[in-house]
Amino acid sequence: MTLRHLLTLAVACSLSTSGFASQSAWIAPELLALAAGDTAPVLIFLEEQADLSAASLLPTKTLKGRFVFESLREVAARAQGPLLTILQGSSAEHRAFFISNLIWAEVTPTLLRQLAAVEGIERIVPSPQGSIERPVERVDAVAAGKKAGVEWNLSMIRADDVWAEGYTGQGAMVGGIDTGYIWQHPAITRQWSLCSRT
Repeated sequence: MTLRHLLTLAVACSLSTSGFASQSAWIAPELLALAAGDTAPVLIFLEEQADLSAASLLPTKTLKGRFVFESLREVAARAQGPLLTILQGSSAEHRAFFISNLIWAEVTPTLLRQLAAVEGIERIVPSPQGSIERPVERVDAVAAGKKAGVEWNLSMIRADDVWAEGYTGQGAMVGGIDTGYIWQHPAITRQWSLCSRT
């Protein structure tokens, strides 16, 4: 028996005494301990997933993309419908996602019970919480760049020192196959390979 099976069995045993006896979805144990009056952000994963295998038989990228997009949207709309009705009726904050067929929602214990009783849910888990470190502005580099009329990023790599010695890229040929190049840019258009312009 795997750890997942043991966890599922343990949760199933606790459901009979926690008011979740009628639900069929696997609920993360920490959500079962949610106190009355509290809320928690959760991810509700639905069982049904779109069958996208037929996309490989279509002749063009456009047709494949349209097929995948429409299939994902259709399955999500059908599978998520009953849950969205409950969420909208409860005025709970929520957001539906069609690519993975899941719903993010802020739930109370009562709402969690209602949602868990809906057929077609695979599992309900806490929504991961994270934070992003904000960039630190290097005031000295920015100020130096502005004074010299050079952008701060070029000042940081001391490009202006190289230019002062007379190296400005003359004679260099720029080439590449990436789609991110803007060969018409005034700074590089004269050095751009003619074969890249076609």
